[in-house]
Amino acid sequence: MGNRGSDDDARADADADAEDEDALARRGRKEPKETLEGWAFTGRHQNTYSKKGQPVHEGACDNCGRRCEVPFRPVIGGKPPTCSTCRKNDVEKRAGTWAA
Repeated sequence: MGNRGSDDDARADADADAEDEDALARRGRKEPKETLEGWAFTGRHQNTYSKKGQPVHEGACDNCGRRCEVPFRPVIGGKPPTCSTCRKNDVEKRAGTWAA
């Protein structure tokens, strides 16, 4: 009978976890994603064209590997962080495809 109490506790914990996941899903929220390896918060914030006070993170550019800073937290499966040179080249390439 002593085990039954611990089994009930384990079931209650599992039910609570499932309820938390259901609550997140109902609100359209997901578990936070992990920051990409090698990227760290600089302790500074930057205003962007659309948002104020964005946290600045520093790490290696996804294309060339140079150290750079980006005004967002690079996460696994998210937007690839690139340096200003690679970002400019990417924009020029995309602009060229529209002009062709």
